[in-house]
Amino acid sequence: MQINSTIHLSEKEHAVVRAAEAIVFGELIDVAVSPGNETQVEINQSQAEFIKVLRSTKETFFNSVVVHNGVPVQAEILGELHGIKYKKKIRFS
Repeated sequence: MQINSTIHLSEKEHAVVRAAEAIVFGELIDVAVSPGNETQVEINQSQAEFIKVLRSTKETFFNSVVVHNGVPVQAEILGELHGIKYKKKIRFS
């Protein structure tokens, strides 16, 4: 992994980044991301883009996060609006 920047991440954000690196290809299920104690972490450009988009969504729970080559690329959120169930997809890259 080429390090491109240092950023402050919450424990949950850091856990998602580490889990994605560990599984490389697949899905993270029932991912809760919340603000909290932050720590300084070195990450690559793809991970930094993921964190930027993640924070801009203001979402704190994702039903699934698709991981490709160790980086989260898409998340799904299940919900209901006016009695209609939906699945919202958020792309990170």
